[in-house]
Amino acid sequence: MSLTRTPIVLIAAILALALPPTATNAQYLSPTALDFAPQEVGSTSYERWVTGFVVPPYIITGDFAQTNDCPKVWCTFRITFTPTAVGLRTGTLTFFTIGATGATELGQVFLFGTGIPSGKRGTRLKKCKRAHPKGSKKRELCIKQAKRLPV
Repeated sequence: MSLTRTPIVLIAAILALALPPTATNAQYLSPTALDFAPQEVGSTSYERWVTGFVVPPYIITGDFAQTNDCPKVWCTFRITFTPTAVGLRTGTLTFFTIGATGATELGQVFLFGTGIPSGKRGTRLKKCKRAHPKGSKKRELCIKQAKRLPV
């Protein structure tokens, strides 16, 4: 065995011991479900992360979008929620493999969120944040009053 191949063989041996031979992507996804806070229709949420030992391909469905740092062995998916309608919105981030017999699902992350109507509260909060500097008394008062408005 040459010295240049030793690190590769060592890494492969470590991975073989660390990962069971029947492992699927679903065993390494964390978390396996995300529940987003209520979000105004048409506005995008803060991102939530899913990490795991995954190999593309993958697909995301529903009112959700993702960016990721794959093709690393351990990937981080950054998922956002942009509701297109009021009410419960669902989706999935699904990992699969494509073989001679077709696509086989390897794992899923279930995604949930609630779309809420764009209303006076959201519009007023945005105006407060644009009109007054962060940390000012006027901004705090404006935000407090906006939160009393109906959604």
